[in-house]
Amino acid sequence: MSKKAKRSRRANYEAARGGDLTSYAAMAGDSFAGKINLLNQLLRGVHEPSIGRYKERLLASAIAESLPKRFEVGTGFVLFPKPSRRSKGDTLSAADHEVSQQLDLIVFDSGNIPPVFRDGDFVVLRPESVRAIIEVKAFLKRKDVQDALESFADYSHKWAVCQRFYQERRQVSAPTPGMFLMAWDVYVDPSNRPATDGTRLRKQIVRNVKRLYTLPLPQGYPVLDAAYIYNDCIVSAMGWFEGDELMDGYATERGQFVRYGKGRRPALAGDQTVAALIAGVHWHLRHYFNPILAYVDQERRVDVLPHEHAGQTPLGRAQDVREPVSSEKKI
Repeated sequence: MSKKAKRSRRANYEAARGGDLTSYAAMAGDSFAGKINLLNQLLRGVHEPSIGRYKERLLASAIAESLPKRFEVGTGFVLFPKPSRRSKGDTLSAADHEVSQQLDLIVFDSGNIPPVFRDGDFVVLRPESVRAIIEVKAFLKRKDVQDALESFADYSHKWAVCQRFYQERRQVSAPTPGMFLMAWDVYVDPSNRPATDGTRLRKQIVRNVKRLYTLPLPQGYPVLDAAYIYNDCIVSAMGWFEGDELMDGYATERGQFVRYGKGRRPALAGDQTVAALIAGVHWHLRHYFNPILAYVDQERRVDVLPHEHAGQTPLGRAQDVREPVSSEKKI
């Protein structure tokens, strides 16, 4: 065996013996690629809807395995009570109702609030139980982004009507759910042109939030938390300063972990999008949350090995995007 081969074997041995949280989280994300590529080798892309459903199941399993026992992951609809001509007094059973669009993945509290209907992982839920909704796309196109954002906006508007209905009747309000978009890849046309990237995705999100929502949003009003392109980038809601002004909008960051090796040299090391999505879901559980174990990148600064499409697109000044907490106006 050559000296080079021996050094390579030794490096693999050391990597197998030791580890850290960053490596563990990256391996959790990277494990998706192996399973998906294995299936692609057999099906050769002849039935992409089946591959898409398989990816959805993989993600649902990864999220479910990370949740406290009282939370579950399902797919289906959310049932919203709302005022109607038939509503009288505080009798909730006399209320009318409306239904969300079908949601790919829903993280919900089944320990305290059981589903209205369940058949396997298909559920119809009350809004009080919902903690996060996730739209999953196999090969992301502009229309996919549009459809997902319109679905989120539809949910947000129905949620707001439901909140007002609950507040008027002094019922326990529904928590603000997390909203996430996960894309496993980007569609590439026959001319080898990708349908989107970290910059175009960020700008499309901002345009559509402005189109679909009325700003400023009441405090607690749900809107997209983050969009992920697997093993590539994260586009997340964020605040930042431009001079003395606090801005609100979306920023693109790398979708891979940074690890420091010998000589404190940074290097990209595995997918971060799955771990970031799970951390985002956990934040919305209203459950114990440990950021030290949730955000495990060895470098929290975005200017270290930045993504090629790193940047920010504002929705506007923070005061114009969200109403202040002290505002007396209710949702």
